[in-house]
Amino acid sequence: MSNTAYFSYLFDKASDKKAAITMYNVYSGFGALLGGILGGLSYELLYPRLGANTLRVLFKAIALGRFSASIPFLLLKKKEDTL
Repeated sequence: MSNTAYFSYLFDKASDKKAAITMYNVYSGFGALLGGILGGLSYELLYPRLGANTLRVLFKAIALGRFSASIPFLLLKKKEDTL
């Protein structure tokens, strides 16, 4: 899902749009910071053991994590509008 879809949903559903966008940006920034730190630490810890294959292992782990995080979205039910 792209940022455009997130922002579109945010504008449609949030009662306080400024607060919602602020919180979205805070969590997005925190996630980017934390992801970069964890990725760097993982690389530093795995490189002595795996050598040149470290990036391949990390990318496979990231792909597996993203795939497993997307599975719950398939279980969501569409809510009917009650206008």
